[in-house]
Amino acid sequence: MLTLVIPTRNRSQWLRRLLLYYRNEELSVPVIVADSSRDEEARANRDAVRQASESLRIEYQANDAEVSFYGKVVRAVESADSEFVVLCADDDFLIPSGMAACAEFLKDHPDYSLAHGRSVTLRIPPDATERPVPWGKVQCAVYRQRAVEADDPARRLRDHLGNYASTFYSVHRRDPLARNLRAAADHASDLRLGELLPSALSVVQGKVKHLGALYMVRQAHGEATSLAESSLADLLTDEDFPRRYGAVRDCLAHELARATGVPPEQSVDEIDRAFRAYLRRDVLREERMEASAQGAGARGADAPCAKGGPTLWTRRLARLARVAPATLRAATVGGRLADLLRSPRIFLKEIEEQRRAGSETAHFSVIPLMDPRSPLFEEFRGPRELVQRYPFGVPPDSG
Repeated sequence: MLTLVIPTRNRSQWLRRLLLYYRNEELSVPVIVADSSRDEEARANRDAVRQASESLRIEYQANDAEVSFYGKVVRAVESADSEFVVLCADDDFLIPSGMAACAEFLKDHPDYSLAHGRSVTLRIPPDATERPVPWGKVQCAVYRQRAVEADDPARRLRDHLGNYASTFYSVHRRDPLARNLRAAADHASDLRLGELLPSALSVVQGKVKHLGALYMVRQAHGEATSLAESSLADLLTDEDFPRRYGAVRDCLAHELARATGVPPEQSVDEIDRAFRAYLRRDVLREERMEASAQGAGARGADAPCAKGGPTLWTRRLARLARVAPATLRAATVGGRLADLLRSPRIFLKEIEEQRRAGSETAHFSVIPLMDPRSPLFEEFRGPRELVQRYPFGVPPDSG
């Protein structure tokens, strides 16, 4: 019913740790390792898969080192012999019971496209030298996941992009996921839009469920890769942005038209409104990251900007207003998006309103995860102990 796909590249130590976890858990679902590593790392990954095959139903797919990320993932998803597929980064842990609960939910609810559950992020301080790392030195925080359950596809899209949380590692239906990832490969030439497009397509196609089960444990570390690698300013000031956004918007407009019966040309305004909501959300996220980096987080993540003088984002949007609108006007991207950049004060006012209103977030305390009486304790113990024992993956000489 479910296949687990693990994309990996030149990080054999992380793959070994993840496969050790699934061997310990006696994972029963089939696993596909989609590898695009270079020679030495590829050999190490094949050895790790060979060892894991003693207890796991696991397949190793070798890909050329130059293959695109979406190229190898689409191949793996399309080759899965199951109704549902889930992707797992090689440095994360998807909880077997959580994955199973999501697949069962989707089986019983055909109006839902994907499902996920409660998730946490662990961070090991860079100066932690003890092995295993004492739990008191491990930072633990909620990793944001949410439900999107409106009946109207356009409303779901606005809700999802305006309160964006990644769905890349959710449990999906195989065939739509393969089509959506192929659309990303065809229409989105950067990782940020490449993550956004298949996620938005999934939300247009069906609802998103957030279950109470522990679903994913992620680790934040220096080698972690981000699908949304560029800043908002970098994205909008790139001279190729109008073409890239136009391709993504047209793809979404046709999908929205199929879901609602509204002609694609009439769906364009809806896409622009949803993307504008995404930009507002992203401004807030980057503003918080900037404040944290500058030691300003003591004011609180949702504290309003200080009055008087230009804020970081006032200056950044002013630069965008000078650089980007001419490019946008020259393309068929739409007036609303150009107005966003021509009128940074209006946009900042919208951001301030969104900051005050807050966003819908699925919260749960991470403290009970360490309480043996918690129903989630056993599910959390395996990933936690492996992160503490192997904070940077399992080294080659550990078997």
